[in-house]
Amino acid sequence: MTFRPCFNNITVGGVTYRLGDVIEYSLEVTGGGQLVIGINGYRFETPTDVEWSATPFYFKAGAYVAVGNGGAGLSDPSTEGGWVVYGALEVLHA
Repeated sequence: MTFRPCFNNITVGGVTYRLGDVIEYSLEVTGGGQLVIGINGYRFETPTDVEWSATPFYFKAGAYVAVGNGGAGLSDPSTEGGWVVYGALEVLHA
């Protein structure tokens, strides 16, 4: 995956998505400790560190928005921020 510093575009599997594009994604941690990320049919897998094996995982549905000066209180809430719109959200536990 390639992330552009401007955060307006993201390129996954050779396809560039722009701000406002609809994407379908999934996150999974397998019983064998693999982190599996799916984005519009592109699949990326990476092992998790064995030290995490005894730690429960959770995922947050939403946006991690960094505003202003790294969140140092210098942001203007009238012009900065972000949102995420979900068409559907499915949670499964194994």
